[in-house]
Amino acid sequence: MRSFVTLIDSLASELADALPADAIARVLERSGYLRALDAEGTPEAETRLENLRELLVGAEDFAAANAGESDGRSPLEQFLDQVALVSDLDSAELRHDRVSLMTVHSAKGLEFKVVYVVGLEEGVLPHQASSRDPRSIEEERRLCYVAMTRAMERLALTWAHERRRYGSRSFGTPSRFLAEIPPALVERLGAPGWEQARDDSPAYDYSYDQSRSARASGAADEGGVTRGMRVRHPIFGYGSVLEVIGSGPGQALRIRFDRAGVKKIIVRYANLELG
Repeated sequence: MRSFVTLIDSLASELADALPADAIARVLERSGYLRALDAEGTPEAETRLENLRELLVGAEDFAAANAGESDGRSPLEQFLDQVALVSDLDSAELRHDRVSLMTVHSAKGLEFKVVYVVGLEEGVLPHQASSRDPRSIEEERRLCYVAMTRAMERLALTWAHERRRYGSRSFGTPSRFLAEIPPALVERLGAPGWEQARDDSPAYDYSYDQSRSARASGAADEGGVTRGMRVRHPIFGYGSVLEVIGSGPGQALRIRFDRAGVKKIIVRYANLELG
C-alpha cells in the first residue's frame, strides 16, 4: 500500500500539466499494467490492450479538438471530467418497442419488466479467469445477482450447450450459480442437460459434454494426440504437447502454449483442436 500511495503522489505531481494522452501513457508505463497484460498473453489481455490503445486515441482526439480552450482547468482535468460524465447509457434509447442489449455493469441501477441473462455457463459467468479464486468467484456471484435483480416481473436465465468462442467451438456446462437458485422459484424450459436431483435441489447432467469430451479423450488414446504435436486451445491458443499423462477419462496433457506458457489440462474438458 505504501508503494502504491507513493506512486500515486508522484504521478499527481508529474502529470499536473500533461496532455491527456501523455498522462495516460505515463500511468500505464509506471504502473506496470501494460507489461502485465503483455506477459499474460491471453485473448482477454489482448482485448484490454486494444481498449487502452483506443483510450489513448480518444485522449489525443480530445486534446486536438480542445486545443487553445481553457476554463481554468488543465487539459487532463477537462478530459477526465468528460469521460467520467459520459457512458453508453447517456445516449441509449431505452424504449418499450425494442430490446436493450447491455453488460451487467451498464445495467446497474436500472430495472426492466423482463430481463434475459445470457451466457450462464462455467467459463463465461463465472468467468474462467475467476474459477480458481474464491474471492473472484464471490465477485462473479455478486454480478450475477445484480443481473438477476434488474428484472421487475420476469427473469429468464439461459446457457448454451454449444457456442463458438475465440474462433473455435466449445461445449458448455451450466453455471454453478444456477444450482444456487431455490428450485421452487425456477421453471426449466428447453434445458435437457439440467436435471433435478433426488434431494430436490438443482443438479446437472453432464452427459452432453462428456459424450463429446470422450471423443477427444479417445482420439488421444488412439494416438490422435502425441508428444510434440501442435494443438489449439480455445483460451490459451496454440501450443506444443510436452507430455501425455495417463489414459481414459482422466487423461491429461502438459502443453507449452506459445503465449500462455506450460499448462496441464484434462483432455476431455479441453476442447482442443489438432494442428
